[in-house]
Amino acid sequence: FLPLAHSFALLIQFGSFDLGATMAYWERDPLKILPNLAAVKPTYFPSVPRIFEKIYTAATANVEREGGLKKTVFDWAIGVGKKVRRLEREGKRPGALLALQYRIADKQVLSKIRGLFGGKLKLAVTGAAPINPEILEFFDAAGVLVLEGWGMTETSTASTIATPEDFKWGTVGKPFPGCELKIAEDGEILVKGPNIFQGYYKNEEATAETLVDGWLHTGDIGHIDADGH
Repeated sequence: FLPLAHSFALLIQFGSFDLGATMAYWERDPLKILPNLAAVKPTYFPSVPRIFEKIYTAATANVEREGGLKKTVFDWAIGVGKKVRRLEREGKRPGALLALQYRIADKQVLSKIRGLFGGKLKLAVTGAAPINPEILEFFDAAGVLVLEGWGMTETSTASTIATPEDFKWGTVGKPFPGCELKIAEDGEILVKGPNIFQGYYKNEEATAETLVDGWLHTGDIGHIDADGH
């Protein structure tokens, strides 16, 4: 459903061809994106935040509207899912009581959220705009890991990506191997690497302003935390 001229969509297509994956195209009707997603049952799903926000709304709209016991059970199930995910990443197993609670939470709520993605999703990636970390934690509690990446057309789509083994909510991950990233004094993100474009077509002035000593001046503002995210 992404515009096929968009650099992210191009990368997805080239990657799919290279890996020998099956790729699905939606039916053009915006109202059919979610039904198409449920029907295709993707294994991997790269998307812009807007679609994850629509799925989040679809998952929470009824309970938010009805409130009461239904919302209490829903919120409890998400809380149980978060506890189990936290233990899994610490290499621990939930105790007998939490394991029982998780089975109930999964049957009542979490499996239904996974079902909105088709039920077979292993990993989702989002980029091109910010996304609320609370939405990412919500999906993770249900067993849908959505990780962020960052880049622009001038970086051949992406420069940083979070991975299942190394991620932190609210960050866009770490630079790809071979890609350098630093923050200028005014907070601007500067990038250097083999993925950086050679310049703007027939516009040497814009190229000279953007590429300085091999560093791409992205125009985006950011910071790098103590862990390199």
